Amino acid sequence: MLFTVLGVIALFLRERDTNNTEEEVQNDVPPVRNSDGREIDDWCKEPSLLEPVSVHSEEPSLEEPVSVHSEEPSLEEPVSVHSEEPSLEEPVSVHSEEPSLVEPVSVHSEEPSLEEPVSVHSEEPSLEEPVSVHSEEPSLVEPVSVHSEEPSLEEPVSVHSEEPSLVEPVSVHSEEPSLEEPVSVHSEEPSLEEPVSVHSEEPSLEEPVSVHSEEPSLEEPVSVHSEEPSLVEPVSVHSEEPSLEEPVSVHSEEPSLEEPSLDLIFFSAESSWSEDLSSSFLTVESSWSDDLSSGFLTAESGCGDDEPLFVDSAEPEKLMEDKETQTIEINSHCYAIEAQLGEGGCGAVFSATRLEDGLQVAVKLSDFEEEKRFISVDGFEDPLPLEIALHFLANKGPKVKEIIELLDWKVETDRYFMVLEQPIPCMSLHEFLLDCEGIIPENKLRTIMYQTTVAAQTCCQRGVLHRDIKLENLLINPDTLEVKLIDFGCGDLLTEDSFQYFRGTREYFPPEFSSTGRYHGEPATVWSLGVVLFLLVFYRFPEQSDLPRMNNRRLRIKGLSRDCCDFFHGCLQLDPKDRLELQNLSSHKWIRTRTRRNEENCPNLTDGSSHSNHPITSN
Repeated sequence: MLFTVLGVIALFLRERDTNNTEEEVQNDVPPVRNSDGREIDDWCKEPSLLEPVSVHSEEPSLEEPVSVHSEEPSLEEPVSVHSEEPSLEEPVSVHSEEPSLVEPVSVHSEEPSLEEPVSVHSEEPSLEEPVSVHSEEPSLVEPVSVHSEEPSLEEPVSVHSEEPSLVEPVSVHSEEPSLEEPVSVHSEEPSLEEPVSVHSEEPSLEEPVSVHSEEPSLEEPVSVHSEEPSLVEPVSVHSEEPSLEEPVSVHSEEPSLEEPSLDLIFFSAESSWSEDLSSSFLTVESSWSDDLSSGFLTAESGCGDDEPLFVDSAEPEKLMEDKETQTIEINSHCYAIEAQLGEGGCGAVFSATRLEDGLQVAVKLSDFEEEKRFISVDGFEDPLPLEIALHFLANKGPKVKEIIELLDWKVETDRYFMVLEQPIPCMSLHEFLLDCEGIIPENKLRTIMYQTTVAAQTCCQRGVLHRDIKLENLLINPDTLEVKLIDFGCGDLLTEDSFQYFRGTREYFPPEFSSTGRYHGEPATVWSLGVVLFLLVFYRFPEQSDLPRMNNRRLRIKGLSRDCCDFFHGCLQLDPKDRLELQNLSSHKWIRTRTRRNEENCPNLTDGSSHSNHPITSN
């Protein structure tokens, strides 16, 4: 037993001695060196070879550095490594002055880390996806929350840079032009893709929104202020250079070249005594105005289409097939329709020949208006259309050559025909006046006015109010000066009551209708005769300034007799009660007697002088 214990003790001591001997031998073994001559030790000042973490480097990190502080670039995923030499392979918690080849972790190094450093602080550019990196060199791949003095090339977010951001910068402030949709980017260099809410001193090229720029915005700037012309619809863009596409709400000191909003005012002057009266069925009060033509004007009727008579125009539908052979039958009489003579307010007039005896006639074709008016006439079973009835009544009784004769008529469902006398040769008094050279002698004036007065008196005596006596509705034979009144389309039956509408030509309607909206038939007819005479003498309608002198009993017109001036005075009184009576006009001294003109008062009728040589004076 004792020997056994002693044996064990001896073995123990022997083994201890053996161990001590091995340690001494081990201490004499030279250290292992790497390829560059450096010794390898677990706690040396050389870089660690296995997975360094927490690396601090002054060189740039090339691949995805995360939370790495380094003065040189890290090339491969170093994690928390502190080293002065480059780490090649993932060193782990190694402190060394030599490079670590395998994934060093927590390594502090002054040399660049080549693989994926994390949390790296570097003064050199990070080439791949640095996160939370502070660098003075540009970040090339998707830096997030990076502060850099070099440009960010891909999708920087919340980046402050003095270099241009090339891909979708956000919140960038730039003094260079933004090319594509900048969004809240702050940069001193141009942003090339989609900047929004950019403050820039250079032009924005694509759809900037809320952009402040001193250079032109090329595509759809919004909120632009520009001192140069905006070419295309600017939208609320503030800029000191021109915006080229679709700016809206632009304040500019230069002209806008597209879609200017402009306010255009058009003026229309008409020869009328009223301010704005319809010439057909007038019911609104109006007054004379000073906007009257100083020259001779054609007054057109308001009875329909307001087309002047005896002017070539389109033919009615049924009479267009063949003017030379078209025939119509009216009450067993056949008529060959020929050329169109003219078109009045209420219908078209054609030249025609009665086939049975070759009589030359005029055929008037009129369409019914929306409101058909018929009048019962003694001797006819059926009522007649208003125009036919008025014309028939005006011709009824002893023939009066001063009124055109109604020869026949025919009534259809939507239109009616009238066969009328056609004087040959003849023209309208309007055409006659235009053909005159110089002034019309007073004796011719008297002849014309006498026949016109007789026609007007006859109509009223037979209960017809023509209501449209004017130059265009008076036919004259230029050789014999025979005058005939035509066109009863605007007329009505004469009553003692006043009329509250005026259907005719407004240049001829009486002033009382303007002031009161009412007029009586005969005084209104006298006024229209005075206007006809005024036109024949002065080649123009009476103006507002003419009326006070016309109302002076001592009216004198150079070249016209006192009796003619008195006739003027009696017809153009503003107060209808002061006008001459219609039935007394034909017995007026100027109409009834042939006066000898005073050479002192009358100009030479052959000198071709203008009608404006008739001054209106009063003594």
